[in-house]
Amino acid sequence: MKNIFILKPKKKHPPNFCPQLVRTTIICAIRLIPIIFILFPSCTIKVYDTNKLFNDYTTEGFLDKDHYQSIIKGSPDRKKRGLVKRRESALNDAKSKMNDKIIKSLANYSLNYQLKKMGVKLDVKGKTNILNLAEVEKTINEMLTPLLQYGHITFEYYNENNSAVIVYRIFKDDLVDEIESIKNEFSFKTQKSTSKE
Repeated sequence: MKNIFILKPKKKHPPNFCPQLVRTTIICAIRLIPIIFILFPSCTIKVYDTNKLFNDYTTEGFLDKDHYQSIIKGSPDRKKRGLVKRRESALNDAKSKMNDKIIKSLANYSLNYQLKKMGVKLDVKGKTNILNLAEVEKTINEMLTPLLQYGHITFEYYNENNSAVIVYRIFKDDLVDEIESIKNEFSFKTQKSTSKE
């Protein structure tokens, strides 16, 4: 009986290959990751209150600096008969009001923020002293309308009276800061004009 020898081919590495060098490089890269995050803070990770984001469908306003939530309600058409048709009409009513309500709410926040920074009272009397209020509101609305592209309907539900409720959320990095950075020029009855600086 003849002996058969099977020769295993040796692993061929590229020229100048050093396994120790590869291990050392990987370990150094892993150790450098925390240093990179410290040196470049723009690479930091944002932490959100997921409990609030997943379970809060009642808050009207900002959930955090990046999330805005609006609650839009729609009423059923009294002429419609049947549960499905009444609820359908209520949902359509809510959807027809959605964009206007969201922009109006965000614009109101922006206007109140600007007036508060200027020391103007936020009551009705304070706002009636602004001569160009309609023009300012129109400008703010135009500036805020593009934010709708960052939003989506998060949740829809119906109440016992067949009215519909839409929960709409806008997500954009630093959303609050963007809205608070809007500047307008105001004309007051007591002064010629004042602008937010």
